[in-house]
Amino acid sequence: MEYGCFGVAKTAGILYNATDNYYQLHYIYVDKNSSMIRRETMKLYEGQKGSTLKVVHMELPLQTERRLEVLGMLEGTKITVVNRKKRGAMIVKIRGTRFAMGQSITERVEVEEV
Repeated sequence: MEYGCFGVAKTAGILYNATDNYYQLHYIYVDKNSSMIRRETMKLYEGQKGSTLKVVHMELPLQTERRLEVLGMLEGTKITVVNRKKRGAMIVKIRGTRFAMGQSITERVEVEEV
């Protein structure tokens, strides 16, 4: 881990989700002047209606990831959650166009709030 300007370092951590029995990669920021560690990213399905999010990482099958890239959803792209369903399906706005995404996609896209 290396500290950049302002004494804050970005590092990756692997967290085990015992409820769903899988591992997740999360990016965390560590302040060298404090013992506080805060989680900055979340899965897309955790985003609230009306929130604006930035795509950090996509862990999808290659064909699905390439299709989303063609549609304009790249790492660093800002997206807006238009609507969401209880089981993880969502309608999102990417560069002015609305797309519906199922749970299998939204649970594999890592985002951060803008």
